[in-house]
Amino acid sequence: YSDLNQALWEEDRKKIRPWGPLLILILRGLNAIGQENISTVFRGVNKNLLINPNLPGHKFVSYIAGEEVIWSGFSSTTLSLNTLQNPDFLGTKGARTQFTISGATGFRLGQLSA
Repeated sequence: YSDLNQALWEEDRKKIRPWGPLLILILRGLNAIGQENISTVFRGVNKNLLINPNLPGHKFVSYIAGEEVIWSGFSSTTLSLNTLQNPDFLGTKGARTQFTISGATGFRLGQLSA
C-alpha cells in the first residue's frame, strides 16, 4: 500500500507502470462499489506539513493553506470533522495537518472496513 502510494505521488508518472495490473484490479473493484461526488471530506496527518518540509525522511511536499492540490494517492478520509478530531484518529493535540478536501470524488468503504 505505501509503496503503491509513493509511486502515485511521484511526478515521474513512469514509476506507476509496474503497478498497472494491480491498479486495474483495484479500480475495477472500486467501480463495482460505485463512485460518489462528495462535497467535503477530511483527512489529517500527525505532522505539521506547513513548516519545515525538509525534515529527514519527509515524503510529503509542503502545503500552503488554501492552495489547491491534486490528490494522487489512495487515502482514507472521513465525512465528519468530529471523527477526525477524535483522539483515536488525528486528535487535536501536537503537530498535525488537517486537510479539508472539497469537491471530492470517492468511494464509501465504511461497510467494507473493520
